[in-house]
Amino acid sequence: MLERWNTVNQPALTDFAPYASFILRVEAFFAIAHEYALISYDPNSRSDITYFHYVPFCNVFVSSDRLHLRTAKFFLRSDQTLVHGPVLKQSLRKLVDRYSALPDEDKDKGLLIYARTPPIDDPACTVAEL
Repeated sequence: MLERWNTVNQPALTDFAPYASFILRVEAFFAIAHEYALISYDPNSRSDITYFHYVPFCNVFVSSDRLHLRTAKFFLRSDQTLVHGPVLKQSLRKLVDRYSALPDEDKDKGLLIYARTPPIDDPACTVAEL
């Protein structure tokens, strides 16, 4: 890897290995936050912080964890969304209720017919961002 990095004129880590750079940022954040007692070092915090390793691969990050809710802003890109877990559950429950109330003849057509996309006409069925 070092040989390859040298071959391509030693670019910045963010350009050469963007995912490795991201993981390093998450881990450095955790180490510094722990050092300054902003995050406790316990097995739960350690495992909770590693969930951020998945952030580059998602558009929506859903969590109910306090650590995630407090710190996600440091890792999410501007085109990514943080959704609080209970808010998503509540929104999904509203969708289930909405579609369960449809007449059987509509439901018999299949989910991909009557619910191909989330309803845009009902703000109660949308998910709020944090």
